[in-house]
Amino acid sequence: VETTDEAPKKQGRWVYEVEVSIDTEGGNSDSFDSSISLSATLSKPKSILEIYASNTREEEDDEKETDETILGSDYISFIREQWGWFSTSEFRRDKFDDLYLRATAAVGLNYHFFNTDTNKLELRGGVGFRYDNYVNGGNYDSPTAYIGLKQNWQFAEWGVLTNDIVFTPSLKNVNDYLFSQDI
Repeated sequence: VETTDEAPKKQGRWVYEVEVSIDTEGGNSDSFDSSISLSATLSKPKSILEIYASNTREEEDDEKETDETILGSDYISFIREQWGWFSTSEFRRDKFDDLYLRATAAVGLNYHFFNTDTNKLELRGGVGFRYDNYVNGGNYDSPTAYIGLKQNWQFAEWGVLTNDIVFTPSLKNVNDYLFSQDI
C-alpha cells in the first residue's frame, strides 16, 4: 500500500458547521427568536458537495411570525479551472406563510471569477423546476430559469463573509419569481 499527500486530497475533506441563535426581549412587547442550522461540506479538488438544514422560529407577544424549516443540497463539479456545472435542490416548509412544501431543483453551468483558499466568487446560470404545495390544498408548479451569485470571502483568520444571491423566475410567467439572499 502506497500513501502520498495526494491521497487525502482525492478523498476529500468533510467540514461540519453548527449554528444556534436564541434571542429574547421583554418590555412593551415580548419576543422570542430561535434558529439552528447544520451543514456538512465535502471538498475535493474537482468537486464540492454541501448538505444543509435549518429551522427558524420567531414569536412576538405569543404570536408566531416565522416558522420555517429548510433541507437542501448543492453540488459543484469543476470541468476546467474556472468552468463547471452545478446541481442544487431544496425543500422548504413555512407554516407562517401556509406553505406545506416548496421543492426546488436546478442544474446548469457555473463560472468562477476567482477561486482561492480565502476568496471565491461564482456566477451560476441554468434551468430548474419549482413545486409549491399549500396548507389549503392549492398547488403550483413551473419550470424556472436559475441565476445565482455565490461569494465566500475569508477577510481575517477569525471571520468569513458568505453571500448567496439567487433569482429564479418562472418560465410560465416572468412576473412570478423567487429572489433570495442569504448572508
